Formats: sequence, C-alpha cells, structure tokens
Amino acid sequence: MRTTIVFMICALISISLTSVNAQIPTAQVNLDCDDAISMDSSPGSESSTVLVSCTMSNPTSAEEKVEFNGTGDEELTLDFVDGHEFIIPAGESVEANVSVTILEGASNASYALEFTAQVTEMDGVPPANIATDSQDTLVNLVQDSDDEDEDEEVPFVGFFATLSVVCLAFAFCRNDQRCLDDQ
Repeated sequence: MRTTIVFMICALISISLTSVNAQIPTAQVNLDCDDAISMDSSPGSESSTVLVSCTMSNPTSAEEKVEFNGTGDEELTLDFVDGHEFIIPAGESVEANVSVTILEGASNASYALEFTAQVTEMDGVPPANIATDSQDTLVNLVQDSDDEDEDEEVPFVGFFATLSVVCLAFAFCRNDQRCLDDQ
C-alpha cells in the first residue's frame, strides 16, 4: 500500500513538472506613435512632408519578428523609411519612422492614420497566439496664407452671424402680430 502511495505521489510530481516545461510563451507587442501632426498643403510648402515616429516594444522574454504597417486617407501617402519588418530582442524597443506626405491642394481638414504592429515570429517560429497593437495618429491640415494676406481682415464671419440674428428676429416678428403691434 505504501509503495502505491509513493508511486502516485511521484507520478503527480512528474506530471506537474512536465506541464510547467511545456508552456509556450505568448507573443506581445506594444506600439506607441505620435498622437497628432500638423501639415501644410500650400503649393511649395516645406511642411507638406512630416515624419511620424513610432516605437515598438517587446515585453516578452523571447526575440520577436514584428511586421509594421499603416493606412491613411487618399490625400496622404506613406513611406516606411525604416521598412516593414523588425527584429525586436526580448525586453527591448525599436523605433520606426514613417514619412507622411499630403497631396498639394488637399482640403483643410483632419485626416486619420492608423499604424499596426503584429508579431509574426517568436525565436524564429510562428507564435502560439496572434499579437497586434495599433495606434491612431491625427493629421491636421492647414494652409499658410501668404505674407501679403496676413494684414487683411476677414469680417465675413462676424457679418454673417449678425445678419443671421437680424433675419431670425425679423422672421419671428413677421409671424407674431405682437411684434408689429409693439412698433
């Protein structure tokens, strides 16, 4: 009976040690990019191309191969200056730069970029899980005015607001007899 109990205890210990050694590490990646950038689409502008800086971190204890991509609106072109694939050592980070160019004459607006990092290998083999992280970057597009136009005032907005209030007051008085009687 004692040998049976000793044998069962030894079997349980060996099974638990085997399961600890058989655990497969899970892939992880953290992506951090610039939150917002400003660009100028005026003809000949020097700021129609801007670099977006992204940092990819590997918090695991294994070397990871990470694929880095991005998408944006049609008015923007992306050039992955440092490439699309990165080898990130365990516990390390790498920086990836993306050159973003706005098409000349694009409308003043805000555009969105989305960058994604995905682990494709861990220590040279496909990972046991799919690990991705993404980051959005807002592109604010402005058009600088010429130096000649800087001194000019544009009263249109104030005039429009005042005209709207007058028209609105006139419409209320026109439909309400008390306004006509008070005058």
